Amino acid sequence: MARVALKHTANIDGDFFVDTTCIDCDACRQIAPAVFHDVGDQSAVFHQPASASELLQAQKALISCPTASIGSVRKHDMRGAVTSYPELIEGDVYRCGFTAENSFGAFSYLIQHPNGNAMVDSPRFAGPLVKRIDDMGGIRRLLLTHQDDVADHEKFHQRFGCERVLHRDDVRART
Repeated sequence: MARVALKHTANIDGDFFVDTTCIDCDACRQIAPAVFHDVGDQSAVFHQPASASELLQAQKALISCPTASIGSVRKHDMRGAVTSYPELIEGDVYRCGFTAENSFGAFSYLIQHPNGNAMVDSPRFAGPLVKRIDDMGGIRRLLLTHQDDVADHEKFHQRFGCERVLHRDDVRART
């Protein structure tokens, strides 16, 4: 959970903030570009959410932050943000959100297919996300594009029994 005591000085005053534990993964800036911006080697809030859409984007960024570096002064009902993932991007491709610190905030994707869904890279193994993926048909294959983006692949493999695909040069003890 983000700590007000570590609030980055570049944040604009208001409810949402980024603290100094940010690893500059860029997830918040991609999810809520109207709220977060780059301040060198970290992110900060440059605009407090002013509409329902901006608020939802900020909440989605908060739950997707791999280091829990985004916080808010007041309590929010996060159910809308939590249930928005996997989020449809286009066609049958969904962004999973819930990025993981051990994959440096890399995004992961779920691709729905009649012959079985595929996940590209691994998000955090978060209960609400796992339930939604299960409701969407589970995971048949998990494509791991790089050894640094494996996150909770083992938990997804155990839960869904999915085949994992990784280049042989990227195979390590944790993969």
